[in-house]
Amino acid sequence: MFSMMTVAAGDAGTSGGSQPLVNKVCLYTFVASLIGVVVAMFLISSATVVNVVIALLVMGALPALGRALGNGNIGDGILPAILGAVGSALGLLVLSSLFWSLLVGATAKGVAFGRLVLFSIAGCIVGSLLVLVLASPLGQDPNWLQTAFVLWGVVWSAAIAFPMSR
Repeated sequence: MFSMMTVAAGDAGTSGGSQPLVNKVCLYTFVASLIGVVVAMFLISSATVVNVVIALLVMGALPALGRALGNGNIGDGILPAILGAVGSALGLLVLSSLFWSLLVGATAKGVAFGRLVLFSIAGCIVGSLLVLVLASPLGQDPNWLQTAFVLWGVVWSAAIAFPMSR
């Protein structure tokens, strides 16, 4: 019987080898996305328009920069990070993640555009469902929106980190 590590331990550069579920690019993208969500949460807590826009810009730029850092080439991540920040700031949660995936997927090299859009939409749906489940017991607490935002951001960042690393 093979363990999961044995099955997924193929060489990603050769044909026929399988990639591990979590590689360096996926890990860097996920960590950068989480940092963006936490920074955005602290900026949104003051609830001024400028802070909310800055929070959305940071949350949109860091996943693309995390991917570029994981690949070892920051220069290729500048344009997707700028467009990701703009795409994130264009709308609200679900709409901005769709804009983000369209703009970053169109400009980032080596990212499967369809997979990025699919995983972004799936992350938005699952994150929104978890927020709705969380809203029921925590609806009377005024701080539940920050918790809901972090939960949504974690699910979305995990969803976009996976296709960006393939």
